[in-house]
Order: sequence, then C-alpha cells, then structure tokens
Amino acid sequence: MQIKTNAVRRNGVTRISDWKIFQFLSAFVISFQCFAAGNTVDAYEKYHSNDAIHGLFEIREEAIAFINRENIQGGTKFEVVGPNLKTLVPRCAVPLRAMWAPGDRGLTGKNVSVICARTSDINYPKWDVLVPVIIPK
Repeated sequence: MQIKTNAVRRNGVTRISDWKIFQFLSAFVISFQCFAAGNTVDAYEKYHSNDAIHGLFEIREEAIAFINRENIQGGTKFEVVGPNLKTLVPRCAVPLRAMWAPGDRGLTGKNVSVICARTSDINYPKWDVLVPVIIPK
C-alpha cells in the first residue's frame, strides 16, 4: 500500500516541496500575529470588583487618576504600569485614595500606593496596593 504525501523524492532523498514549506511558514506567521493581537487586550479588564474582592481594574484606575493629576500639576509624563496581577484584596467599604508610596519601603522606582482605609472584611481591616509608575522614554 502506498501512502500519498506532499513530499518530493529527488536523488533518493525525500523532501517537502518549497510550496508546502511556504504554506506552513505563512500559516505559522499568521497564527502568531493573531495570537499576539489577541493578547494585547487590557489584562486588567477582566479583574473588576465584585461583592467579595476589590478589582485590580478599579485599583489601577485610581492610580491612573492620581498620576494624571500629578502630571498636570508637575508637568511630568508618568505612566501607570498596573498592580501585580497576583494581588487579591477584600472589597473596600470606603472610596479608594492614592498617594506616592513612601521611599523607605525598599522600592526600586516610583510607585503609587492605592489605599483602602476600611474594608468589608473584619479579618483584613485595611490595605494598600503598590502600583509601579514609569517615565516613558
């Protein structure tokens, strides 16, 4: 029984035709571009607040609002990177506030501290989340 392949046999060596290699590489490049484009969606968009937790989306939005005010006041061009995606904090019972993180925390760069003064969880009464900030070049 003979199995039909897309290979070409020349001088006793079986080769895949150049056209088949071109098709494979084209499909690979297109697939990679589609995958990359699908991953450029905002990573924080899916982390909104619910009844139990305060979402990273809202935490980042508070940091962005703070940085926008700072940029206007100081004529700077800081940009918010976003909180660590592994962060999980209880729902805040009061409005969030933001300020520059103190420099004595051993941080390597500028950070905004997004603060919750009172949560809805008696075991975790308050929290602050550090949000890194960069100056784009």
